[in-house]
Amino acid sequence: MPVNVYHGDVPTAEIHIPYNWTYANAAARTGAGGFVSGDVGKLARQTDNDTFWILLTTGPTWGMVFAKGDGNSAHYLAGDGTYTAPAGGGGGGGSTDVLMVQVFS
Repeated sequence: MPVNVYHGDVPTAEIHIPYNWTYANAAARTGAGGFVSGDVGKLARQTDNDTFWILLTTGPTWGMVFAKGDGNSAHYLAGDGTYTAPAGGGGGGGSTDVLMVQVFS
């Protein structure tokens, strides 16, 4: 019988990374294939701009999940790969991280 272990109870040295795949850039990520229905919902890390993506369909369709803070204001990754500060300066409340989801087909 399997034993259920809460993630918070796993020893630090045994905690896995939160993403399933690593890609050097967008071309490598969008050109990847061989996904199966069980892969939908898993995360990928794109290392050239340090973004995280969720697989939405086996097509593949990716949704961007991204968090970045510079200690002063939150930033968004624009479609051209540059970072922009949101109107109003972002951050606030002591938090400088932004969670953004975009769907790209």
